[in-house]
Amino acid sequence: MFKSVDYSALDGDPNLKAKAEHATGVLGGLIGTWRDDTEVRWCPAAPGTDAVLELTLALTVESVSGTATGGVGPRGYAPGHEHALRIDLRDVLLDLFGVLSRRQLERIEAFVFEPTEV
Repeated sequence: MFKSVDYSALDGDPNLKAKAEHATGVLGGLIGTWRDDTEVRWCPAAPGTDAVLELTLALTVESVSGTATGGVGPRGYAPGHEHALRIDLRDVLLDLFGVLSRRQLERIEAFVFEPTEV
């Protein structure tokens, strides 16, 4: 499904690992065709944040690579609130797409404004 999924930082906490595994399934439905090229890493969220998990996504598309990290809150795991989980996952995914878009734009600008000899 994904290029790689890393749960190793959660090995000491089966509850968090189960939450990350569930979220990975939901994430697969959100990403769609780029699943096979996406690397996923799960970690416990930093203390003092509203999140329970930290998600890092990495993707390379057309020679442009990017990484984005964000938190996944506890509300998305409550019965009837899976929409909150999808929102948290989409936020990280949108950040990743923003990084990739900026880098692709930089490549295009470098190509367009590259000096040429006449």
